[in-house]
Amino acid sequence: MHVAAQRAFYPVDFLERSLLALDVLQRAEDRLVDRLLGDDSSQLGGAQVLNATFARSFIDLNRSDRELDPLLIPDLPESVRPVASSRVSAGLGVIPRVAGGGLEIYPAPLSYGAASARLDEAWRPFHRRLGATIGAMRRAFGHAVLLDWHSMPSSAVRPSTRPGPVAVLGDLHGGSCAPNISRWVADRLRASGFQVLLNAPYAGGFITRHYGQPAVGVHVLQIELSRAAYLDEATGLPNARFEAVGALVQALVRDLVQHLPRLLPAPAWRYA
Repeated sequence: MHVAAQRAFYPVDFLERSLLALDVLQRAEDRLVDRLLGDDSSQLGGAQVLNATFARSFIDLNRSDRELDPLLIPDLPESVRPVASSRVSAGLGVIPRVAGGGLEIYPAPLSYGAASARLDEAWRPFHRRLGATIGAMRRAFGHAVLLDWHSMPSSAVRPSTRPGPVAVLGDLHGGSCAPNISRWVADRLRASGFQVLLNAPYAGGFITRHYGQPAVGVHVLQIELSRAAYLDEATGLPNARFEAVGALVQALVRDLVQHLPRLLPAPAWRYA
C-alpha cells in the first residue's frame, strides 16, 4: 500500500515574485498532513509514504499538467492543447493564478517557457515517482492501494448538528477504489469520532482519476481531513488534538495494510 501526503516547500524566486505574503499562500496547503503520518514510515505496517514537497500555490500536483491557465500563461502554443475546466477558469489550474480566496499571486503573466520549466522541475518528477511506485506494487502484490491524504478548511463542509471533526472520502463514486476499502476507511474514521462524508464536496482530483483503476488492481482513495480536527486554523499550528489525530491516522494506515487481503477482490490479491 502507498500513502501520499503533503509537506510544503516555497522556492525563493517564487516568494520574491509573489504579490502575496507567505501566510496567505499557505492557506492552500494540506497543512501538516505529513506530520500526522509521522516521521518513521516503518510504523505504518509496510506502507510507503510519498510527500508532495512543492507548495500548492507554486504548483498543484493534483491537477493535470495540461490544466494550464491562458490568463496566467498567455503565450501558450497551439500544440500544447490545454485542458479547459472550471478549476482553470477559477484560477486554480496546475500552476495556480490565485490563492487566499481569489487573490492574484503574480504581478504579471508567466511565459510558457517558465511554466514548462516548472512542470519539468516539480510536476513530472513527482508523477514519475508515483507511477513507478504504483507499478512496482502491482507487479509485486497483484494490486496497489493509494491513500491520497489532504486537508480542507472547516468552512468547506456544512456544519452538522452533531459535533466532531469531519473527513471527506473521495473515490469517484466507486470508480477509483474497491467499495470494501472505502467502507472500511469510513467505518474506521466514524468509530474514531469523525463525521464522514462520501464524494461531497470532493469526489477526487487528478490523482484519483488518473491512477484509480480498480479493474486492474489499482485502488485510489482521496481523504480530506478538516483542518480544525488537528490544528488551529487561525495560526496553522497544531492544536491539543494533533497527537491523537496523528495516532489515529497512523493506526488506520497500519491496520488497513493488515486487512487488505480480505477487502480486495480475490483475483487482485497475491503474496509476493
